This record gives sequence, structure tokens and C-alpha cells, in this order.
Amino acid sequence: MKLRELFFLAGTTLLCTVAGFTAGFFSAKYTEISARPQTPKDPADALADARAAYEHFLKTGAETQWDITIGAGEAGKLAQMEIFWLEWSIQNLPTRHGVNIDEKRYNEMRSAWQAKYDEEMSRLSDYEGGSMESADLSLRGISLMEKHIAELRVLRDTKLKEKTR
Repeated sequence: MKLRELFFLAGTTLLCTVAGFTAGFFSAKYTEISARPQTPKDPADALADARAAYEHFLKTGAETQWDITIGAGEAGKLAQMEIFWLEWSIQNLPTRHGVNIDEKRYNEMRSAWQAKYDEEMSRLSDYEGGSMESADLSLRGISLMEKHIAELRVLRDTKLKEKTR
């Protein structure tokens, strides 16, 4: 992972955390705050929830092309952050959980996915040269990333289950 990607991930995570805390703090009623300690959410799940909120906005609240373009771009960034987090957690399974990972096979899977992603994203948009092109490419990228996220989650969960046996 490149240093730039790590800074992007760290900065975005910090921004999302501060924004989420601020929104939750000012919108929560005192009686709604649970006295029970809650189990912390997996960061990948929190990113998926944030992406789902953007996708809900795209389906129900986006009124202009600008809304669609910005919403799709931000949902794409969240999907990419979710992939970074899942890849990081998979790469750290051996040290954190004592689970064996076939690194060569895993790296081949990542390289194959990246090649497929690059190939799909290099295809021309149906809106080539038009103002809807960026939203179309973002939505295409999100669709591809969601499939990869599902694969990464299955791999991570399968490896964690192997440890518990």
C-alpha cells in the first residue's frame, strides 16, 4: 500500500469519525443513549453502512446530476476505503489471530482483481464526453468494488472460522 493511500485512509477515517460523532452527539436525545456498553463495530461494516447511506441518497434523494456525481464519487471512495481495510485485516490475520494465509495465492487474487478492475474501468463510458460520464464511471467502479468486497469478506471470515475449530 502506498504512503499516499495510507494518508488518504487515515485522513478520511478521522474525518468520518469526527463527522459521525458530531452528527450523533447533536442529533441524539438523552433518553436514546443506551446505558449498556455497545460492541464496537468492525470498521469495514461502518464503511459499508456509510456507503449504503450514500447509495440510499442516490436512489431516493438525489435531485440533480450534481447530486448523483458527487454522491457516486463519495460512495466510490468509501468502497475503496473498505477494500483497503479488508486487505489490511487479511494481511494481519497471521500476526493478530494466528491464521495461516497463503500469501502467494492471496497476492495473485489481488493482482487478478486489479487487472480486471483496470480493464473494466478503461472501457469507454456510455456517456463518453458528456456530463454524466464521471457518475457512470463511479457507479461502474462501485459495482466492481462491491463484488471484490464480498470476496474479501468471505476470505477473511473463512480464515477466522478456521482458527476457531
